[in-house]
Amino acid sequence: GNPPYVQIQKFSAAHKAAWMAQDFKTYGATADIYCLFYERGVRLLKSGGHLSFITSNKWMRAGYGEKLRQYLAKDVATQSVMDFGMAQNFGAATTYTCIVQLTKRPIFGPIRTCYVADDKAAMANPRDYFEKNAVPVTDLDESPWVVMSPERFRIKQVVEKQGVRLDKWAVQINYGIKTGYNEAFYISTEQRDDFIAQDPRCEDLIVPLLRGRYVDRYATQWALAEDEKWMIKTLPALDLKLSSLPNPIRQHLKKYREALEPKPSDWRGTSWQGRKSGTYQWFETQDPIIYHADFKKTKIIYPNMTKYLPFYLDTAEHFFINDKAFILTSETESLAYLTAALNSTLFRCCFRDNFPELLGNTYEVRKIFMDTIPIKKPTATQATVFDTLVPLVQAAKASAQNQKLAGKKFEFENAGAFLEQVIDACVMEVYFADHMAEKRLGLLAHVVPLLASVKLQASQAKLAQAALDFVATANDSKHPIRNILIRIPADSPDLLAVIQREGKV
Repeated sequence: GNPPYVQIQKFSAAHKAAWMAQDFKTYGATADIYCLFYERGVRLLKSGGHLSFITSNKWMRAGYGEKLRQYLAKDVATQSVMDFGMAQNFGAATTYTCIVQLTKRPIFGPIRTCYVADDKAAMANPRDYFEKNAVPVTDLDESPWVVMSPERFRIKQVVEKQGVRLDKWAVQINYGIKTGYNEAFYISTEQRDDFIAQDPRCEDLIVPLLRGRYVDRYATQWALAEDEKWMIKTLPALDLKLSSLPNPIRQHLKKYREALEPKPSDWRGTSWQGRKSGTYQWFETQDPIIYHADFKKTKIIYPNMTKYLPFYLDTAEHFFINDKAFILTSETESLAYLTAALNSTLFRCCFRDNFPELLGNTYEVRKIFMDTIPIKKPTATQATVFDTLVPLVQAAKASAQNQKLAGKKFEFENAGAFLEQVIDACVMEVYFADHMAEKRLGLLAHVVPLLASVKLQASQAKLAQAALDFVATANDSKHPIRNILIRIPADSPDLLAVIQREGKV
């Protein structure tokens, strides 16, 4: 069968009440009606009967699919799941589909899963494709279901066993600032300069704003952004008084007062012109953000929705972010190592499908999904290597951006790309040191001596030059680092080459 796809919230209250009265285990206020069709179909089966549906695959990773995942994992004997990923199988209809087969009987054996990497071959002969590419999985529950190729599945199992879930690390993940009305709080560089010229006190309340869409791997597009790059930081947690605000900021915000007013809790109208109810004052941003001091700390910044899974380590710019991004902070963990691990092909190969897919091949990288990702802890020696390599690659990429703006040659761009390859191979060595040693592909021992003279407290210009110096040596045709990077795909075709291929952006 192919049940309809309609969000339950679009139905009438009477419909919802009726479904709730029927005690559907798969019912959820934000779910889709096809979830109920699975359960209703099972109710209609005789014991031992079979059901096969083609539906949207969003239930596999979306929050609303949690109850259906639990049901298919624990209440029936789900036999097979064929996930077509982002392939479009119905012409003009925008649908991302999967095929589920189940039996009404107690659970027995693993669930066979198959990710369709070649939709043309799968559509030409679905059963043959499934039999050749199916992977048996035994530990599925209400958590997101990740279906992948046999090669990736084998690697992911090895990687996961070595990792520790991020919510068990000493890290904090927080979302960006929701102003409730960006037009009032986001300002241009010209406005910022004008406000500060009128009253220097404005500088303390205007902070650099990095939007999620301007985050790249080891870099940002903040300098290239053409829209507002600054934010007025009148956060409720600062307990500011209107009378104490510098006059330029106060007068600017007054122009938007009607749109900024919080809705009174006793207001009974139908069309409030201001912001939602809350304890904030009209001249303040909307949410409390009690962790506002974390924006001034070293932190990892990443977007909440992204095609490319980019992560940036902010050590000195003190970016504040909008509500389309997250920050990850820690007092004890190596954030440089985490940045490298999260930016790696290994991370994308193993974990990109842990995040729900949205339209346009984008992933939803919310905290609830990040928390579940297991990342291997580095040794102190390994962490020290990344603590130096990551600032080098970020300095090279920042200088490359400056060169691009000035229309100059791109030696820093090439240096940044090479350093990314080095870091990526070093991350793989953290996980597969024995394999790389056996294949004579170990890189860390050759990297460490080249970092001895790097001074992390140096200026960005000096770090960028250090990056050039590192690359000049390591990328020489006679140096082991360059030769190892070249040999990796050929000398490790069933492991490292798969990681590089499957984790490629």
